[in-house]
Amino acid sequence: MAFLIQANPIPKLSDETTAQSRNALYMYFTRNLLPEPPPPAPVSQIWGTFNFGPAYVGAAYQEQWYLENLPTPTTFTVQTGTLPPGLTLTNVLTGGVATAEGQIGGTPTTAGTYNFTLRATLPNTTTYDKAFTIVVSPSPDPGYSYVGGL
Repeated sequence: MAFLIQANPIPKLSDETTAQSRNALYMYFTRNLLPEPPPPAPVSQIWGTFNFGPAYVGAAYQEQWYLENLPTPTTFTVQTGTLPPGLTLTNVLTGGVATAEGQIGGTPTTAGTYNFTLRATLPNTTTYDKAFTIVVSPSPDPGYSYVGGL
């Protein structure tokens, strides 16, 4: 007894069909086999216990902070509230791979309590907000200045 095996030739796939198959396979692997990216870190882990020091009318003020383990460039903005008149926010570009740095500095002109929220925005648009207060008191002794930070 003899068997006859007949094979039909496999048609050549077009480049478009090959690309679609490759893309479908890639999507399957990335959705089903690769681990999920970690969730964003909690705000307390990003900002830590950092707070701003005292300020005085007419006295130079500078406060600088570093947030580690963040991709660069991370930018800082005042999301709500206002900084004391005479103080400005600066994004410091250190060129570091995992350090985001910002600074508030200047010479306050008006006493008062100033509440504001700073927002750190990562390159992937993830944001971390934290509320802060700077208390500006009347001028102390002449020549006083404050430079704080980590």
